[in-house]
Amino acid sequence: MGRKVGILVKSTGSSEVVVNWYGMNEYKTGDSIQLINVCEGKDIRMGSRYRQTPPASHMFERYTKKLIEKGIPRHVITSITLPIPSTETAGMIAREAKRHAERHQLDLLICGRRVKPKKFGIFSPVLIADELTKTLSTPTYIVPLPSPE
Repeated sequence: MGRKVGILVKSTGSSEVVVNWYGMNEYKTGDSIQLINVCEGKDIRMGSRYRQTPPASHMFERYTKKLIEKGIPRHVITSITLPIPSTETAGMIAREAKRHAERHQLDLLICGRRVKPKKFGIFSPVLIADELTKTLSTPTYIVPLPSPE
């Protein structure tokens, strides 16, 4: 019986770093992977022109492809979107992710964190990562992300 792993992904490129990191360093045969989308409410279906984010389904396809390229079988990868309203803060996202991890008894939650925090509004990967490590009983890996230039 493998581990249940949750990977928090956003529609930004930084999530590719997290997914790649997991595929190269962490994946063990038998793991089942859940891509957890942290995505503003209305962006789920159609994406957001304003933020230039693709719909969640495109995102999942992209990250699933990445994982398959690393030799991870398709059938162990599932995806879920946490319906978080767009007004929510990083703390709220972290709490939802935590609740989700506990409900689904995940063995590991993986999340990216920028090295140098760029002011990135309430969806700052830094804040989310910090909130998660503060409050989570599920072990959490924080993958350092390159800071965007």
